[in-house]
Amino acid sequence: MGNEIEHNFIKKFVDKRLRDRMILELDSPPEIVVKNGKANEYMSRRRDRAIYRLDNPRQIVPDKYIYAEEKYISEQDAEKIIRSLDKVFDKAHFMCHDAADGEDIPLHEAISVLYNNYGTSILVCGENIALIKEETCYGTPTKYILFRKPGE
Repeated sequence: MGNEIEHNFIKKFVDKRLRDRMILELDSPPEIVVKNGKANEYMSRRRDRAIYRLDNPRQIVPDKYIYAEEKYISEQDAEKIIRSLDKVFDKAHFMCHDAADGEDIPLHEAISVLYNNYGTSILVCGENIALIKEETCYGTPTKYILFRKPGE
């Protein structure tokens, strides 16, 4: 069974034509690689691909759900906006290319981790809000706050 938080995020924000594929990719089990007799677990390539698709939200998220798109928004301002939009759970769910992937972290700490991560990072904050940070390549990455009004 896949992660309900991630499934809900995909169903609420991602364009209909990509939903089933992304849920399938996100649910892919980790890959086990054995080197020198030692087994290591790595994120599956499929899950990695699904997360990377969100590097450019404008391509797969309808414009009506993009509440804010900013390069220079501070961690504090991002948290203020998120908390002002809707009731937010105590913890936010992380989707990213690093050890925090799949973790539920307190919102304040999660935003800090997101801002300091170089890869594409998605923070699911409650049922109707998400924060996406593009991969850091050149300059400051764009951050997107997604919001879907309850009942919409």
